[in-house]
Amino acid sequence: MSNSGCNGSHYIPEEILINVLSRLPVKSLIRFTCVCKLWSSLIRSSRFIGMHLNRNVTNHAHAFIIALHERRRESKICFTLFSNETFEPCLKIKHLLTGPKIHIHGSSNGLVCLSHELWNLDTATYLCNISIQKHVVLPPTSILCFPWPEYATGVAFGFHPRLNNYKVHIGLCSRKRMLLIIVYCLSIPTDSEVFEELLLPDAVEPMPYYCKVLISEYKGSICLLQSNRDFRAGNDYIDMWVLQEKSFKKLLTVYLPGQWSFYPLAITMSNELLVGYPCGIYLCSYNLETKQVTETGIKLAVDCYNNYNTHTYVESLVLLRE
Repeated sequence: MSNSGCNGSHYIPEEILINVLSRLPVKSLIRFTCVCKLWSSLIRSSRFIGMHLNRNVTNHAHAFIIALHERRRESKICFTLFSNETFEPCLKIKHLLTGPKIHIHGSSNGLVCLSHELWNLDTATYLCNISIQKHVVLPPTSILCFPWPEYATGVAFGFHPRLNNYKVHIGLCSRKRMLLIIVYCLSIPTDSEVFEELLLPDAVEPMPYYCKVLISEYKGSICLLQSNRDFRAGNDYIDMWVLQEKSFKKLLTVYLPGQWSFYPLAITMSNELLVGYPCGIYLCSYNLETKQVTETGIKLAVDCYNNYNTHTYVESLVLLRE
């Protein structure tokens, strides 16, 4: 790396340089940090990291699908990044994502929250940026493990835009009520956490074994999706509710002609619903506005918890400064 500014860089206004670099994939940007100190400092700056991420999110650029995938030729199961447009495999993920008990709890702004055992409070929980091969480990909890299925744990991960902070919520509940919630923040929190209870739509409870529930984001709002079965009509369907003024409002019902036992798995950045069928084995994309179905050709694999791990992913430089 050059100890001074790049040759010719003084003739390029910084705003133009930032505009050009912010369009590039992360792999190229990491290489360019070795060009000179000026470029390294610029790419690692909070301003550039935020600009690069916002551009990717706004333009749906460098967006992918991360899925537990069965590779047909090798008969191996692994987490793989697929193109959000062509659905072609782009990267076999090796960093941290190994072992039969790995589970992805969520993905946000290029960070993936994962742990090695789904219901074990003693297991380590990671926030991992796959693009730059960096991760942080959350501090261990001091909570005793409770027997399953009498008690269950749930992990949620997301970004709080108002506080500009990433949060991991770990909840412990019995069959009747929530017992405790542990909150981890990537940055030092500047505000107290306030929780509210929201009533689910009546149709969501009780939930039979063949129903799957997904909580996601749709056009900036929290949404709830549940697969269900109409035994009289012989059809499966997915109901979708959107959170409006602290209550869920029914938005639409999704039907896939000729398909049965399909599950909602994720909503992409372009607001398309990823559906697994039958019983989650194959992945298709459903346009919620045009109702067009696109076959992806991706064969999913079930993990040891009988879940199909499929999430959206966008490249970012988050954690580069850590």
